[in-house]
Amino acid sequence: MFKIHVHYKSRATFEFGFPTTLERIKDSVCWTDRSEPIESGQVNVYAERIPYVKDGECLYCRLPLSEKVVEEFNFISHRTECMSADQLEKFGAAVCIKKPDTLADMVNLSYNIEHCRFYPDLLSDHDLGRYILMKNFNNELRIELAGIQDFDEAGYRCRQKYGGCFTRKGYLVLTEEPFYDGKQLPDPEYEITSPLVLTVVKNRKSHNIYLPAPDVNLNFWKEQLGVESLNDFRDFYISHSIDGLKERLPCGSSFGELNHLAAKLKAELDNEQKWQLCLAAFEAEAPASVEESVRIMERLDEYRLKECVEETHKDAVLTPFGYLWNEIHPISFPKDMEAIRLFSPLSATFFAHDGWEYTSDMPQEWDSFELMGYEDEIREALDRELPAEESDRGLALYLHNQLLGRKVYSMFPTVEVWKEKLWGVLEVKTYGGLSPGEMAVLIDEWEGQCSDGFGEGFEQRPVSIDLGELYVSFWNPYHFQLQTEQELKESQE
Repeated sequence: MFKIHVHYKSRATFEFGFPTTLERIKDSVCWTDRSEPIESGQVNVYAERIPYVKDGECLYCRLPLSEKVVEEFNFISHRTECMSADQLEKFGAAVCIKKPDTLADMVNLSYNIEHCRFYPDLLSDHDLGRYILMKNFNNELRIELAGIQDFDEAGYRCRQKYGGCFTRKGYLVLTEEPFYDGKQLPDPEYEITSPLVLTVVKNRKSHNIYLPAPDVNLNFWKEQLGVESLNDFRDFYISHSIDGLKERLPCGSSFGELNHLAAKLKAELDNEQKWQLCLAAFEAEAPASVEESVRIMERLDEYRLKECVEETHKDAVLTPFGYLWNEIHPISFPKDMEAIRLFSPLSATFFAHDGWEYTSDMPQEWDSFELMGYEDEIREALDRELPAEESDRGLALYLHNQLLGRKVYSMFPTVEVWKEKLWGVLEVKTYGGLSPGEMAVLIDEWEGQCSDGFGEGFEQRPVSIDLGELYVSFWNPYHFQLQTEQELKESQE
C-alpha cells in the first residue's frame, strides 16, 4: 500500500517497500561519497492502491531518514495490509479529508476510521441534504437550517461544517480520537477499547482479532477463514483480555458468541466497579454459556459486593473480589456431586537391579500389559505425589478457567486394570454435570497435566518394585488418547 524513496544529494534514488529497516537501507545503498552520513538522506512516502488517493502521489516529501520514520512507515503499511476492502475505502477517504501532516497523524487516522460516523447510500450533496432535512432525527449533523429548502444547498453547508467525504458507499465524517502519542507505537492490529483479543493462525501467520468487531470485520474474517458462520468457529485462542476476564469466560465459547459478549461488556461496563461486580458475578454463578453470561449482565444491578463478612448477606458467595449476593434471585449452585473418570494408556521405562541390587544402565520399555502386575505400587506412588495442601481437591486447584474450577471439586490421578492393561485414570468430582464445552476444556487441561505438568514430574521419580525401578509415564505423543470410562468400556465391549 505504500513505498518509500530515499534520496541523497550526491546519489540516485533508492526505493523500498514494506517491511524494511534502517539497517537494510544502509546495506542497500551503494556509496559514492563516504563522507556523507546515511542519516543525511531524505524520505518520500508514496501511496499505492489506496482508494481516493492517486497512485504514485507523494504523501510526505523530504522527511529526515531516521529509525522512527522507518518504524512508522512499517506500522502504517502493516495496518493497511490488514484492512478489509471496506475499511481501506474509508481509510482512503479519511486521508483525502484530513490530509494528515505527519506519519504520526496517519497512524491515528488509521484507528479513527473505526470510530467515524458513516451514512450509507448518501452519495451526493442532494442525498446528504435530503437526509438532513427529512431523516436526521437524532440531530447528528446539525447546521443552520433557516431559510434552506434546497437539498443541494443543505448538503453543501453540511460538508463545509463537518468536512466529510463521499465514498462509493456513503458519506464519511471523521472523529478525532488520538491514539498514538508519537513515542510508543502500538500493535498495528490493536484496538485500545477491546475487552477481548482472539488470535487465529492463517497461512502460518498469527492474526489478532479485536472484539467486539464490526460487521465489516466479521465478514472479512468469515471469508479469510473459509467458514459459513463464526458462531461455530472455535479454532483460536484468547491472547489478551481485560484483567480477570479470560479466566471467567464460559468454556467452549465460539468466535461469534464471544463477539456478542464483548459488545455487551463494552457497552455496559464503563467503570472499574462495574467490571469487578461483573467478574465476581460470573465466578459465583459459573455460567455454562455466553447466553447465561449475558443474562447475568442484564441484571447486574441486583448484585451486591462487599469486602467485609460482617456486611454480607447470609447467602453470599466469597470471590476474589469480595462477598457477592443477589438481592432478587439468590445465587443457586448444585450441591449433588457427580463422578467422571477419564482413562488414558500408560507406558514406562524399567531399569532392572543386578545381583548386587545396583540399577542397570540398560532401560527397557514396558507397555500397559507389563505394568498390570504393579498396580498397587504405582497407585501408592501417586498417593505420595500430591502435597498436603492438595489433599481435598487435588489437581482441581490448578484449573485455569475459574468457572470450571468452581464446578470441579476434585481431580485425582490413579491407575486401574481393565482388559489386561493398566490404565491411567483421572477421577473427577463435579457439582452437577458439565456442559460439552466444560468437558472439552477439562479434557484439554488434563492432557496438559499429563504432558507438561503433573505427569512430567511423576515420570521423573522412580517407582520401586521388586525387580528394579519404574519410571511411569501418563503421556505418550504417539499413542495418547483420553476417553471417558463409558467411551472406553463400551467401545471395548
